[in-house]
Amino acid sequence: MPLTTTGISPGIQADAFALHPVSPNPFYSSASVRFELRSRLKTQLEIYDSTGKMIAKPVNEEKESGNFSILWDGKNSTGVPVPEGMYYFRMTGGNIIRIQKALRAKQG
Repeated sequence: MPLTTTGISPGIQADAFALHPVSPNPFYSSASVRFELRSRLKTQLEIYDSTGKMIAKPVNEEKESGNFSILWDGKNSTGVPVPEGMYYFRMTGGNIIRIQKALRAKQG
């Protein structure tokens, strides 16, 4: 797919989707990720730890336009709870990327 001078493929708008801040932030056991698609779009939501390792991929499908909310249970792709630390929520739609971050804190 050829890129334009803005780095966005023709037919995909820079505002094709919005990734809202993760809440709560910090979180203890689970976090809510909200996003809005303005048109039908192949969408991926990947979660990375502070070393850059992808630990979960809760969304990987084509979705219709609308508002969505994903509740991440704080576990990696094998079902093991992740440790405290900073996590990055990377959403890709077409060739547009948005990132939010959230801190998993120790519940005291």
